[in-house]
Formats: sequence, structure tokens, C-alpha cells
Amino acid sequence: MTKPLVFTRYLYSKEQVYHSLIIALLEKALDEALFWTYELYFSGFQEELYVFIESLYDLFYKSSNSPALQKCIEKFYEKWLKDPAQHHLFGSMIRNLICRPYNVNEFMETFMDVKCRPYEPSIQEGKFMRVNMNPDDIKKYETVKEESGRGPFVLRNACRFPIRKNITNIFICSRPDITEEYRMHWIYYCRNCPLWRERIDKYKGTINHEMRSINFEDDDADAFYDLYYYDPDEQCLEVQQRCIGTSSEKQMTLKEFAGLYGGTMITKKIKSKHK
Repeated sequence: MTKPLVFTRYLYSKEQVYHSLIIALLEKALDEALFWTYELYFSGFQEELYVFIESLYDLFYKSSNSPALQKCIEKFYEKWLKDPAQHHLFGSMIRNLICRPYNVNEFMETFMDVKCRPYEPSIQEGKFMRVNMNPDDIKKYETVKEESGRGPFVLRNACRFPIRKNITNIFICSRPDITEEYRMHWIYYCRNCPLWRERIDKYKGTINHEMRSINFEDDDADAFYDLYYYDPDEQCLEVQQRCIGTSSEKQMTLKEFAGLYGGTMITKKIKSKHK
């Protein structure tokens, strides 16, 4: 089933952001992993993001870590529920995952439909050491402040990492090519992002499904676009490619994925016939 396209705060595909977060975690690229985490978080997908983090734990970390890791993540979430202004707690969840061993076999069997050899965990004994992040640690991931007339300049500075398009095939991305949607109909595909929906509602925007656009009255349109006209079609090619990639990325194979991230995929050897 094709998932509906939703653009995040900086006009990335939400589905591809989730995929990119997985790879950043597996590669232990902390800055990038936090960037994708807060791209989702500050777009307004906090509850959905936590469910995703829980699923990451179950798929990648549960078999190779002490149950204390799960309890640690749950405690961060409980603290966040009491005070949702503590944005750094989601960063702490990611920080504690990224420094732990992982196993990709269950993920490959569940989502890539391949058979892997049984995984033999080697959980290290000893006291579990929790890593905490501070509010100052996530300031650089906060949403760019609105400034009159500065919308077209937001993406070139805010889109710090390119979307991971080389995993499109093995992750079965719903919409591999979103060039037209990004360039011509971006506001329409922002409508299901909580942050953008709040902005659209503030200026009384109405959805036009037929034209794939958002309609505003004249004065409201001027006020909305003065702050939020990101103008992706006029961005330099480098910025556009950070958000949506290109159609020429060399796609990673299942074998390459297993080799890079420690999967023990079972492959059958074909015996050659000698006459």
C-alpha cells in the first residue's frame, strides 16, 4: 500500500526521514541521527516518533542488550510526558541507542523477506550506564525562527543532511520520485504535517484537492507567504537534492546491507556442473 506523501518542516518526505534515521543509527552517525529525530519531532510527530523508537529497540537492540536499555528509554518518555517542553529527552533516547550493539537480522527477516542464520547474542555484563543530553545539546536542531521575507533562504541552511536515497529499493519506498510534488505542490503535501497545518490554519488556508494546492484569501496569502514561502523550485540544485535526492543514486543491495551492518543472511551456493 502506498503511503500518503507528507512533507516535514524542511520539506523532506516523512517516510524517507524515518528510513534515513535507521541508517544513521546503524552507522552511529550521532549528529545526523539527531537531525532526523528532531526533523520529525519539531514537525509535530512526537507520539509517532516514540512508537518508532520503541520499534527500533525491538527490531535492532533487544536481542543484543540488557533490558535496562528499554527501561531507560521508557523513563525518558515518562519524563517527557510530564513536561513536553523537555525536548532533549528524545535526543537522550537516540543517544543511548546509538552507543549500543545492534543486530539487523530480525529487521531483514521481517521487512526484507530474507532468511538469516540464528543470532547469538553476546550481552556484556556490568552496570548499565545511562547517557543524558541537555537542553543546550539540541538547540541547533530547533526550528529556524520565522523572519519576514526570509522564507526562500531557510532550506539552504536548515537542510544540513541529504536524504538517504540509496536505500529506496530495499526499504520499498512508497514514492521514489517526488520531484513534481516537491517543486510544484509542496504546500499541499505539507497539510498533514502538524507544524505546517498549524501555520496553514492560522492564515485560514483551505485545501484544494483538485489543484493540489492551499487557497488563501489575498491578505492571508500575503501574510503566510511573507513568512513561509520556501520556494523549493527556485532553490539551487544541491539544496533540492538534499531534500529529495536524484533518480541516479546507486541502490544498495540486500547483500551490501547485510555486509555493512552485520546481517547474517543465508545465501545458497549454486554448484557448477562439470561435464
